[in-house]
Amino acid sequence: MQPSVRFGFIRWQSATRLPLEKKSWTKNALQDVAHTSGGAYFFAADRQQLNGIYQELDKIETREVNTLVQQVRFDLYYWPLLAALIAALIGKLVVVLRQLAVKEVLAPSTSVRVDPASGKLEIMS
Repeated sequence: MQPSVRFGFIRWQSATRLPLEKKSWTKNALQDVAHTSGGAYFFAADRQQLNGIYQELDKIETREVNTLVQQVRFDLYYWPLLAALIAALIGKLVVVLRQLAVKEVLAPSTSVRVDPASGKLEIMS
């Protein structure tokens, strides 16, 4: 008689259904479930009996389980930050190169004058 829990009911192979509500569980049903699953049934009516149950549970053989939990954390904000930094540096480089190009065209000995007749700029050496 193997039970299987599914959708709030225990279904026995004999097709008996017990709803998982506190009212419907009887002592015999709980003992049957414990026996079928290879477990044990305990009932405590007061604190002294409950302490006895805890002592009984402490006697059960335990085994140590070694687990290795390792969560590798990758911070991803570096990539957009790097892209923004590179874009800012390229923008600043373009501005500086334009300023250098203008300075080379307009050397200190060169002057700029506006032709009054045509309104065009003339570079004078």
